[in-house]
Amino acid sequence: MPEPIRHRLELEQAIKDRLKDEVPELIDVLSIAELNMGDVEDSVRRPPSGIVFFDGYDVIAGEGGASSQGVSQAVDLRWGIVIAVRNVADPKSGAEARSEAGELMRKAIDAFAGWRPPLTGYQPMREGSPPGPAYSETGMAYLPLLFLTRTFN
Repeated sequence: MPEPIRHRLELEQAIKDRLKDEVPELIDVLSIAELNMGDVEDSVRRPPSGIVFFDGYDVIAGEGGASSQGVSQAVDLRWGIVIAVRNVADPKSGAEARSEAGELMRKAIDAFAGWRPPLTGYQPMREGSPPGPAYSETGMAYLPLLFLTRTFN
C-alpha cells in the first residue's frame, strides 16, 4: 500500500512551481489564497497569470478504493488552474483573450496531464472536468483547467 499523504493541501506549492517552470509566459502564478476575493480582477494585476486552487476531493469506494478493513481508502484530489488573460482588442466577444489563453492552456495541460507530483504517495495527474470560463467587460478571461491525482490515506 502506498505511503499515506501528510495533508490534502500539500501539493499546492509543487503545482505552482511546475506551472511557473512549464508555462513561463505566465507573469504571475498565484494561489487562490493570494487573491482578494472581493475583487479578483484587481488581484490579477499582471496578466497573463495562473491561479492554483484546491477543488476538493472524491473518496473512491469499491475495488481500488476503500479497503474491506477500513484501514485505508483511495482519494482523488482535485486541483484547478485558472489561466487569466486580458485582451482589450475586443472585450465584448472575448475572442482575442480566448485565443491568447488557448496556447497557455495547452502548455498547462501538457505540463500536468500524466505528471507525477514530486511528493510521496501520489499517482500521476489526469484531466478532470473543470467549471466553465468567466469573462469581464474589461477584457479579462478566466479559463479553468482541472487535474486529479489519486492517493491513499
